Amino acid sequence: MNSQTKILINQKATFSNLLLVLLLVTVTENAFASTTWYVDGLHGNDSNHCKSSLTACKTIGHAIALASSGDSIRVAAATYTENLIIGIRLNMLGAGASTTIIDGGSRSTVVSISSVSAHVTLSGLTVFNGFSRYGGGIYDTGTLTVIASTLSGNSCGAEKLPRPTLDSFSALESMRLS
Repeated sequence: MNSQTKILINQKATFSNLLLVLLLVTVTENAFASTTWYVDGLHGNDSNHCKSSLTACKTIGHAIALASSGDSIRVAAATYTENLIIGIRLNMLGAGASTTIIDGGSRSTVVSISSVSAHVTLSGLTVFNGFSRYGGGIYDTGTLTVIASTLSGNSCGAEKLPRPTLDSFSALESMRLS
């Protein structure tokens, strides 16, 4: 093999390695990319793309449906009559527990964390008026962190609870349940 052939082989190997590194960087960036979704119960619309406060969704449930694992949802001050199911890693950030209220309408659990692999943070929210046999306020099968939030007015009708549930408390600092 002559020296020109060796140089050509080296250049091809270097080029291939650079392409591989570029591909890994691109995949890694996409894997760690997260989106912040916006919800505004007063001025939002679920036909919006929900990626800014000016184009916010109207309902939290719609934002959850759009979200991927690792995303965040910023929830503007309003009362949201919803029963939510979260099965992914998600941060839900309200405008404050006194102004951002999720009202379960006494129909079901207000917030259900439906997957053991889900890691959910609820911050600055009130979870209110839930009713269920297992966990009127929050039913958690994953990992839950509650920060500066209030759970009140929730009812649970079960005699024996198989998993951690939250029905009424006020988190002044933070609480982590696993």
